[in-house]
Amino acid sequence: DALGNLVLADRRCNNAKRDHYADLDLLARWAGRPAQVLGQVADAAGWPLQLTRSKQVARGLYAHLPSGTPLWQQPGVFSVLDRARLLDVLPLLEES
Repeated sequence: DALGNLVLADRRCNNAKRDHYADLDLLARWAGRPAQVLGQVADAAGWPLQLTRSKQVARGLYAHLPSGTPLWQQPGVFSVLDRARLLDVLPLLEES
């Protein structure tokens, strides 16, 4: 429910992703968004950013996924979780 957790997506992608975890490249892009710009948007909208909280939740969820978990890339396309690659992405989910 925080602005830091939101991602702009068209209807087709939003419906296709549903409750699947995002691919690690998408996760890394989400985690690398500029906090200063997001903070300005949150302030202007009067909406809490809670970026650190969102990243902590994502870190906990992804850290517990078993190898081989399907990860959503785009409608109809999935990758498979590579735990070694996940270890490269997890530091991006630390406090900003």
